[in-house]
Amino acid sequence: MDIPKPNMSNGSLSAMIRSQRRKLGITQGQVAAKAGLSVAFLSQVERGYATPSLASMVAIAAALGKSPGYFLKQPISSEPQTRTGKRSRFLIAAGGGEYERLSVSFPGSVLNAIIIHVPPKYAGETQSHDGEELFYVIKGSIECAVDKMHYSLKEGDSIHYAATKPHSYGNKSSTVSVVLWAGTLGLFD
Repeated sequence: MDIPKPNMSNGSLSAMIRSQRRKLGITQGQVAAKAGLSVAFLSQVERGYATPSLASMVAIAAALGKSPGYFLKQPISSEPQTRTGKRSRFLIAAGGGEYERLSVSFPGSVLNAIIIHVPPKYAGETQSHDGEELFYVIKGSIECAVDKMHYSLKEGDSIHYAATKPHSYGNKSSTVSVVLWAGTLGLFD
């Protein structure tokens, strides 16, 4: 079965973020504060030394007055079903995980779902935002931190939490882990 190759966003993500911030005449501190991220992390993203998670990319886009689609080339579909091996994959930046979009957007929709291929040794940044999130481990394992509590999840395990609590996830293993993520964060608007 021929699985579609992941799409990278057009141009360098770091350069696009930096360019939009400068165009608006705002500082990294202002963007970081609006996005709920540290200035140090945003600086690393702008210099290409760090890859934001999809949720952080959504927050950065909102802080810059843009939709996530402005920075990311995401698959768009109006079909309510997806098929394994035929879903388009996308990346935020090289070195980050690959994402497969499961959900579609329609008037009134609030649920978003993706499959994340979490690279080995990946450590995501801590974030918080409105809504809720659920992770279900399909393959491998991930580590989650929610409100200073740490959870080790293996195949078949899940976690569901209020995203307003500080949270992060990562993959400490030496192999790719595959997880289903579902939440109310507007990933594709």
